[in-house]
Amino acid sequence: MKELPVPTASLHVFICMNDREEDNPPSCGRRFTLTQFKQLKQWVREHHPDVRITRTFCLGHCTDKGIVVLLQPMQKYFIVDNLEEVKTLITHG
Repeated sequence: MKELPVPTASLHVFICMNDREEDNPPSCGRRFTLTQFKQLKQWVREHHPDVRITRTFCLGHCTDKGIVVLLQPMQKYFIVDNLEEVKTLITHG
């Protein structure tokens, strides 16, 4: 076993991409696709290389209102509607 160094990042964004077969409770994976996630990763590499993006399963705030996003180290949860709103969170925190 070998301990790895902790990567440094000014912001770590966790995006729920959980996709349940039945939408009860609602799941984010149907609202934010893998293609959108890859687009976001590319945009972050180009515009905010100090930010880390991680896709996750359920973040515990299931809603039919949008996609659940967690910003660390601030430990703030948001519900966003689309890729552009995630970019806005990254840009303006």
